[in-house]
Amino acid sequence: MKILFTRNFIGSLFFIFIFLPLFSSHLNSEVITENLNFKELNDKNNSQKQENYISFYLLGPGDLLQIKYEGLEIFNNDFIINSEGEINLPELNKVYVKGLTIKELEIELINKYKEFIINPKIDISVKRYRPVSIYISGESNLPGLYTLNYTGSDQVDFREYIPPKLFDALKSAEGVTNYADLKNIKVIRRNSNSQGGGKISANVNLLNLLLKGDQSQNIRLLDGDVILIPKAKNQLKDQILKATNTNINPSKITVYVTGNVENPGEIEIDRGSSLNQAIATSGGKKLLTGNIEFLRFNNDGSTISNKFKFNDKAIYSTEENPVLMDGDIINVRRTFLGSTTEVLREISTPVLSGYGLYGIFSN
Repeated sequence: MKILFTRNFIGSLFFIFIFLPLFSSHLNSEVITENLNFKELNDKNNSQKQENYISFYLLGPGDLLQIKYEGLEIFNNDFIINSEGEINLPELNKVYVKGLTIKELEIELINKYKEFIINPKIDISVKRYRPVSIYISGESNLPGLYTLNYTGSDQVDFREYIPPKLFDALKSAEGVTNYADLKNIKVIRRNSNSQGGGKISANVNLLNLLLKGDQSQNIRLLDGDVILIPKAKNQLKDQILKATNTNINPSKITVYVTGNVENPGEIEIDRGSSLNQAIATSGGKKLLTGNIEFLRFNNDGSTISNKFKFNDKAIYSTEENPVLMDGDIINVRRTFLGSTTEVLREISTPVLSGYGLYGIFSN
């Protein structure tokens, strides 16, 4: 009985330590956890963090692997991962590798080759990286799905390939809106199985990159990453100006100025320009100008519609002189006298002068 109890106890422990972690991993596969190593990946002063950074790369279709077998150089070759996530290896034939890190694949192949090779030693490296597919949402000028490529040449060593980074992605999406909270950009990515699986996230302070040149915030992007750009409660003037003075956003935007201006219509102005500057670019307001109607369509489908009196001395980035975004509409209304004058001008003869009209309305 004592022996039977011991066996049952050992069997219970075996179940707990082997199957329970797998079960828990399945339950938490969609849990997004903060990871300090992810936040500080580009700190080149810490080699350990760099090792953790490399371990995040998950293999996938399109990657070209260089696999070397110590003592069996005849097996050495380059192997591309096919669309099914497999590579075709000597003796093993098709092996599913999608979603594994390089280290995880090395361990798996060593175990598989033990059947054919005594004490196998295998070295794997990525010779050519696949394109990176990412999704950008939130306060980007053009949110959506983007594909970014590594830069480099097949003629040089694979370590010379330069990965796409956060700044590259935002630039591809034509930058950020005036409402983007650059201090709290979030990047979400898949985690390797050996590090717990599921997903991990990191908060990135892009403003530190723009203000201080902090390259640690310009993190490397991996295939499948999601970039979330939250909306700030209020427009941040210093943030807008700094983003405007960098190449993260296009240098020009298109807005529409209609109504009581000299040259109404579509105009192209410098990014960071204000409402008053746009009106000036349209030739300035005419006499008898009344209120300003301002309309903006946001990325989330909402609209901003304001009506206020024109003030050519309004402070930059205020409600009466907002910083403009691509597609903004400005309607310069006429006063009641101006509107009536315009109507009469269209239906009366040219003999009727401005003085005559003034006499009509002064009676």
